[in-house]
Amino acid sequence: MTFTDQATKEKTRVPYTMAIQNRGPHAELGLRFQHGFVSCDGSFTEVPHNLVIQTGWEVGFPMPFSVLRFSQFAATGAETPITVYGVDFTLGLGLGVQTVVTGNGVKGVPELSWKGDIAMSGFVLSVLGSIYCLVTLPSTWKEFIQELQEFTMEDDQAIEAFSAMDIDGDGFISREDLRQFLQQASTEQQMLKLDQQLDPDAIFEFMDVRKTGMVSFEDFCDFIDTMATAQEAQESRQQMPAGGLHGLGSGGVAGNLQPFGGAFPPNPMGLDNVAFRPPTHAGPRGPAW
Repeated sequence: MTFTDQATKEKTRVPYTMAIQNRGPHAELGLRFQHGFVSCDGSFTEVPHNLVIQTGWEVGFPMPFSVLRFSQFAATGAETPITVYGVDFTLGLGLGVQTVVTGNGVKGVPELSWKGDIAMSGFVLSVLGSIYCLVTLPSTWKEFIQELQEFTMEDDQAIEAFSAMDIDGDGFISREDLRQFLQQASTEQQMLKLDQQLDPDAIFEFMDVRKTGMVSFEDFCDFIDTMATAQEAQESRQQMPAGGLHGLGSGGVAGNLQPFGGAFPPNPMGLDNVAFRPPTHAGPRGPAW
């Protein structure tokens, strides 16, 4: 708290250690940043050594991975009322509504006066930020839930595509699995017709980045990311870098490459009921089909 001498106008900033007992449902786990504003219309003969907390309240609004908390309490020091308003941001989780039962504050060592200006600036910015957060709170949660659903859906799509190519179901895509998948996809009526010049061995060599002879799910996701990047570069008419992708489809021309030789736009795996995103949408693993 900042105390101003009425005669000399000298400001003295004094910290207080507060111990406040609250009542009400509340749970919080995170790192809290507190900002406060002190209001007092009275005067003191000297800086009070103790403060007695009389009334107050606090309420926390949960946000994605953060909490917005408002608080207020009234204290007395030498019979002069002091009101403290607080705006806190918590990085973590929390929710609750509480009322103050009792509390007290003990005077500490005086601080530098310039900290008062910083504290005031922080409080003003916190209030403005809090107003913005409250106004956008419904849409913030809506967007967060939507992103979470899209992230889960994209993972499900990748798993479904990987499972379709893992013909023998051993958890890896082998060279033979890829050959059988391409043969089945080209013969089934519900699938898009594949380019007959498509080279499964070239595709497998590109997928098998660690050259183990088996493609894991992580390798497959990396393959999807790389192919999506290549298609996005083609869409924007950017030239492929030297040593780019060659020979995966008919033509084998760098800079004119499409996933699986362009056989599956916009569904690179040729799976029914799997709506891959367009390449311009940046998902959790980067641009995806």
